[in-house]
Amino acid sequence: MRQTPGSISKALPATIKRAPTALPEQPRAIQPRRFQRGAFRILVCIQQGAHETYGETLDFTPGGLRLLCRNTPALTPGSALNLTFQFGETCNLSAAAQVAYCLESSHDKTHTMGIRFAGLRDWEQTIVLSALKELSESDQSRQTSLVTLHVSESALAQEAMTLTAGAPPPATELRRRQRALARIPVTLSLDGRVYHVHTSDVGAAGMQVLAEVELAAKTPVVVQWHFNGSVHHDIAGQVVYSRQPDGSPAGQYGIGIAFLGLREWETKTLAAAAEQLLVHPEHQTGSSIAISIGGHALAMGQKKFHCRSRQPMAGELGMLRTATPHAAKIVGWGAYMPPNQIKNDDVNAILTMKGNTTKFADIVGRLTGIKTRCYAGSAMLPSDLAVEASRQALNRAGIDPKDLDIIISGGVARDVEEPATAYIIQEKLGADRAYCFDLVNACNGFISALDVMDAFIATGRCTTGLVAVGDILSQYITWDTKSPNDLHMSSMGYTFGDAGGAAVLTRRTEADTQGLHGSWFLSDGSYWKVAVIPLIDQKARYFKSNASNIERAALEHVPGGVEQVMQFLGWTVDDIKLIIPHQVSSQIIEELFYKRLRMPPEKVFWSFPHHGNVGAASMPVALCNALEAGLATTGDKILLVGGSGGFGAGVLGLTL
Repeated sequence: MRQTPGSISKALPATIKRAPTALPEQPRAIQPRRFQRGAFRILVCIQQGAHETYGETLDFTPGGLRLLCRNTPALTPGSALNLTFQFGETCNLSAAAQVAYCLESSHDKTHTMGIRFAGLRDWEQTIVLSALKELSESDQSRQTSLVTLHVSESALAQEAMTLTAGAPPPATELRRRQRALARIPVTLSLDGRVYHVHTSDVGAAGMQVLAEVELAAKTPVVVQWHFNGSVHHDIAGQVVYSRQPDGSPAGQYGIGIAFLGLREWETKTLAAAAEQLLVHPEHQTGSSIAISIGGHALAMGQKKFHCRSRQPMAGELGMLRTATPHAAKIVGWGAYMPPNQIKNDDVNAILTMKGNTTKFADIVGRLTGIKTRCYAGSAMLPSDLAVEASRQALNRAGIDPKDLDIIISGGVARDVEEPATAYIIQEKLGADRAYCFDLVNACNGFISALDVMDAFIATGRCTTGLVAVGDILSQYITWDTKSPNDLHMSSMGYTFGDAGGAAVLTRRTEADTQGLHGSWFLSDGSYWKVAVIPLIDQKARYFKSNASNIERAALEHVPGGVEQVMQFLGWTVDDIKLIIPHQVSSQIIEELFYKRLRMPPEKVFWSFPHHGNVGAASMPVALCNALEAGLATTGDKILLVGGSGGFGAGVLGLTL
C-alpha cells in the first residue's frame, strides 16, 4: 500500500496514538474479530478503461473486502486489480489485489464480489486495522471514505496474482502436520552421557520423545533421523516443552521437539515417512533417531543468529587496489524516496511488545538521531525504486538506456528470488543491450558494485554501465516483538527506510579530472552473525542485530581504510570537499569520524535523520541530497565510506 506524505499519524485512531500501557480487557475470542472485520458500507468506484460503475462494501478486513455492485459487468475470478483506499480526508493507500469470487444474483442484477489484497506488509496491515476501528466508530469517516478498483492488465497486480498462485491449500498444510504414533529408538546425547529412549509420535513438523531426563524449553537440538534404512535427515530443532505425561511413571518426561526451517522437500519426505509408519508399523524397527544438544552450528544458528561475535580475525585484512588502474568516471547520479513519510510517532503507533504499543521509537530517535523515514508500500517493488533513481541518473548523464553495456543491481532487497533484479530493471528501462546481474553485499552493495563496474571498464569490457539499487528494508522490520530482548535485537530495524539510488559510469580519458581514483575494501567474516536477515525460516525473515558489535567492527576497521586511501591519493582533509558515509546513527558517525579520524563536522555529510538507514542506497541518496543542497559540485573530491553486515567496509575516493 502507498500513502501520501505525513498521512499516517492523522489516519491512526487517537487511542492508538496515545500508546496505552495495557489493552482493555475483553473476551479473547471476541476482541480480535471486533477489530479485524468492519461490516459497514463505503462507496466503491470500479474503473474498467474509461468506464466507471459504483457499488459499496459489505465488509472490510486487513486481508480484503466484500462488495455489492448493481448494473456492473461481472469480473472474472483471478482478475488483477489495483486498489486505492481513501480513508477519511487524509489517508490514501494503494495495493495490488485480485478478484477471489464473483456471485451474481438472478433477482436484482447485483454482484457480490470478494477482493483479496496481495502481499501487504506488516506495517500496512496495522494501518488498515487502525482505519477499520475508526470507521466502525465514526459515521463521518465512513461518509468521506472511498475505495477505487482499477481493473489492471499491467505489471504489479498481475505479478502479485501470479506469485501467490502456488500457495499450498490448507489441506496440504494439515497433512504435513500429521503425526504417527510410533515407538522409534532414540539415542539422546547430553553432557557427555548417552540416554537410550524412544519416541511416542513423529511427524513432519516435530516429534515427542519419552525420556528419563528433562530438557529446558528452547533448548536447541539436532535430530538425525534414519527411516527404514533408506531416508536420512539432519534436522535443526528446538525443545518446545518438557513435562510428565498423564499416567506415566514418575521421572519420565515427554519432550516435545519442533523442527525448524525445513525446506519443502524435507517436509514432504518426513510427511511420507510418517504416513508409511501409520500404514506399516513394522517399519519402526528399521528406523532410528539420534538427538544431540548444544553447540552444533545448525541448531544454534536456528536459535540465535544475532549473537555476540568471536574475536575478530587477526592480521591485515584490508585490500588497497593498486595493481589495476581506475578507469571510470561517474557522469550521472540519481535517488528516489517513496512517498510514505513515517515519523517516530507513527512507529510508536504500530510497534508492539506482547500486544501493547510502546514509545520505543522515541528512545531510538534520541539515541540515533532519526526523525523520519519513508516506506514503500506493497504496490512498489525494489526494482521500481531502482528504476526511478536510474532514470534520474541517465537523464543527468544524457545517456539513452539502450546505450548501456552493463547493469548491476546492488541492493539488499530483491523483487523475486530468481531471476536477478537487474533483469527486471533492464526490462523497465528498455536497456535491451545490457548484460545484467545482481551483486549482493549487504549495505556495501552500491560501493562494491561501483568497484566491479570500474574493473569492467578498466579491462575494456564495458564503455557505459549503470549501478542501481532499490532497497525496501521496511519488509524486514519486526513490528510485534515478543520480549524486551526481542525488541532490543530488532532496534536497528526501526531506523530503516526504503529508497533507490543509481550512478551511471563511463570511461574516463587521460585529460579527465573526473573519475574514481583509489579504493580499499575489507571483509571480516568473524562478525557475520551480528547482523542477519535469515533465510532458514521463510516466514520469519526479520532483521536482527547486536548493535554494539557492529559499532565495534566499524571503529576497529574503517579508520585504517580511510587513512590508507587518503595516503595513497595524497589527499589531505582540506582537499576533500565531502565525506559521504553509509548513513547510520549519530553515535557511530561521531565516534568514527569526529573522534577517531578527527574530521571537521562540516566535511561529513549526514542526512540520516531525514531518511534513516536505506541500506545500499544510503550513499547515492546522501550524495544526491548534498548536490541538491549545493554542498558539492563537479570537480569536487569526495570520499565514499561504506560499512555493512559481515563485517564489510569499503572506501572509495573520486572526483565528481
